[in-house]
Amino acid sequence: GAETEEQALLGDKDEGGAETEEQELAAISDEELAEVKELQAQGVQRILTEPYLQKLHGRMDKDRDGKVTAEEAEEFADHVFSNLGEQADVRDILYEVDTSGDSLVSLEEHLADAARQAWDPKTEKRKFALADTNGDQMLDTSELKTLITPAMGSDIMLLEMEEQIKGMDANHDGKLSKDEWIQDALKDHEDVEGEAAGAETKREMNEAFGRLDKNKDSFLQPAELAVWEMGKYHLDKHLAEVVAIADEDHDGQVTEEELVQARDKIASLEASGRMLDLVELSEGKDL
Repeated sequence: GAETEEQALLGDKDEGGAETEEQELAAISDEELAEVKELQAQGVQRILTEPYLQKLHGRMDKDRDGKVTAEEAEEFADHVFSNLGEQADVRDILYEVDTSGDSLVSLEEHLADAARQAWDPKTEKRKFALADTNGDQMLDTSELKTLITPAMGSDIMLLEMEEQIKGMDANHDGKLSKDEWIQDALKDHEDVEGEAAGAETKREMNEAFGRLDKNKDSFLQPAELAVWEMGKYHLDKHLAEVVAIADEDHDGQVTEEELVQARDKIASLEASGRMLDLVELSEGKDL
């Protein structure tokens, strides 16, 4: 549909302003330029252009050999997910929570906000302590970012996953089995989207469980569940699909030219929008 096509064409627009945009538009074909202008007339500002795909390739190509493997694409995603907290804009949250107006969040202020959200106070106290890295009983904006948007593998993220597991652990054995995980997901799914959608979700989650269960103990540990809950499982899967589609000569590696030539195929994938977010999140980072 139109929404999917629009999302597929969304790309990165640097903060450099009109000059950067003009440079990108000058590098594309007349046909693509017409498409860009049509979308811009509809209010779409970020476009998947050839320069954008070149930038994406460069960000994923860790060893700078001119080729990207599925492993490099996954490692690129790992890096971005490990730094998500740096990207969080907490100004609005600080404004709401900081009732004293000192530009800091105290434990009392955080617990008051947690009560409004009906969050578990014991868990929130533990998360606050983990975020309070200097131990002054106050969270500055940097510490607040780690509380609100914890990075993959961080203690706060693992604590959140432990609490989620408790909520899904139907037999209360302290573990999350495949059946418990899938049944919890299906509770709302079938009611909202119907039996067929529920069956598709069950099939997908059965497949996902095998990939998420890295230690093969037939249960999901907090770190394993986080890969799903944070969206990284789907991102890794989609990026691997992009590499496979663009790899025209089937050598397991994608050159910049192959990625650009596969633009139309990539634009039809759900992965395209996720890739665009990756480049935007990775700007200014040392990979």
